[in-house]
Amino acid sequence: MVNREDLFETEKVVAVICYAGWMPASAEKVTGRKVTSVPAIKDDLMHAGANWVDEEVVADGKLIINRLQPLNVEP
Repeated sequence: MVNREDLFETEKVVAVICYAGWMPASAEKVTGRKVTSVPAIKDDLMHAGANWVDEEVVADGKLIINRLQPLNVEP
């Protein structure tokens, strides 16, 4: 398993969707970055220092975030 802090030190793109925005926040890698997320974690990202925006997809450097939510499909 990759250490989340180490992941941000590589030259690789880091992409997250839905609730995975907690991962870069937990690694203290959202401070000052433009991000989006599902509404449920908006405040968490803002409290972690992110600049939250209401957009479907946001790219800030090598961090890409999509706020995709699962579809609520009735059986």
